[in-house]
Amino acid sequence: MNKRHFIPLFISSLIAWWIGSGLLPLLPIYATKLGASPALVGNYLSIVYLMLASGTASAGWLASKLQRRRGLFILSSVVCVPATYLMGQATNIWQLTILTSIVWFAAGGGLTLLAILTGRLAEAGQRGKLFGALALTTALGGLLGGFTTGPIADHWGYPTLFGVLSFLWLGQIVSGLFLRDKTASDHPSDHPSDHTLVSEQRLHQPIVLSRRFLQLLMVNLLAGTAVFVLLMGQSLAMNGLGFSASAITIISAISGIVGVGLNPLMGRLSDRIHRGLLLSITYVGSALALVTVALASSLFDFAVVALLVAVQGAGAAIGAALVADVLGQDALDRGMGFFDAAKWAGGICGFAGTGYAVQILGLQTTLLAGALLPLLAVAMLALTLIGNPSMSTGSQRLGSNHLVTVLRTVLRRRQASV
Repeated sequence: MNKRHFIPLFISSLIAWWIGSGLLPLLPIYATKLGASPALVGNYLSIVYLMLASGTASAGWLASKLQRRRGLFILSSVVCVPATYLMGQATNIWQLTILTSIVWFAAGGGLTLLAILTGRLAEAGQRGKLFGALALTTALGGLLGGFTTGPIADHWGYPTLFGVLSFLWLGQIVSGLFLRDKTASDHPSDHPSDHTLVSEQRLHQPIVLSRRFLQLLMVNLLAGTAVFVLLMGQSLAMNGLGFSASAITIISAISGIVGVGLNPLMGRLSDRIHRGLLLSITYVGSALALVTVALASSLFDFAVVALLVAVQGAGAAIGAALVADVLGQDALDRGMGFFDAAKWAGGICGFAGTGYAVQILGLQTTLLAGALLPLLAVAMLALTLIGNPSMSTGSQRLGSNHLVTVLRTVLRRRQASV
């Protein structure tokens, strides 16, 4: 993929993550200001992420059905403009729930469409590098969101904040006009080869019937649930300790600073090192972050959490590259949509479960229990990848095929000599 095709993808993704990363730590606080209890905040966020999961799955289905990915992306951006502005005018939690659901549905669909376009444009041996470069927008978005949304909310109020963010969506509409909607038939590098035949042959069956792919969805659901337990728990913990909105979002910005270097690095490494191993490392980082938040009492403690969150966040690019490895071009639209939906479905479980668990068990116990989820994801990922060479890196698959060829040649020669 050349730079001319990548830049619109990068800008579009950056704007979405800027808005999402900047808003997410503040949404529980904003909902509380509108009179919501912790359980109601959890229900609000779980409904929002139900819509996000629906948006990602719908985007994959519509992309496969209509083959108009760029048009769908621009439509999703247009919807976000008025809905984001009206979030700042909400007077009760139910108004906020409806408006946030609309934004998250459309934005989630837009991010899935960007991932699909990236997967279709990327060559097999460079998927980790390309998704890692695109994941840089997650870190930069967290950095920009952390340094802008909290201070704006503190100094000028939430209505002004949502007005500014609605203006940012206009930039995404413009960048969307330059996206390249490439079809599988235009992809010259995707002709069958030794390292792609396995994946394509495995997925002539519908992806929903692929046991390996269903296992990957469950892994992403577990990991995603842990992420959102952490997000809500960290916001509640910092708010409970008296930190301002600026402090909460600046901690998120620290994760963005680290992720600027870490996300592309992990993406590149996943083209050389087994993706499953690197993905497991990010899940362990998630578990450690949850434990640290449970024990945190100072701003320094939360800065350590931010570093661990950056490690956790690097897994997004690796997971997307792994799915692109597993799925053939004909299954990538729906498959990527389902994979993203599983992660966002974790938001439903994580937010709703955290809200009720905090009221029953307390915040610290809830966070410590949540730390078990990414460890379960590591165990399931290991079971999924064992004995499945098509789900490693491209270079490893080529090396494995070469080794098998050599061994077969040696055996034939020995049989001939006997």
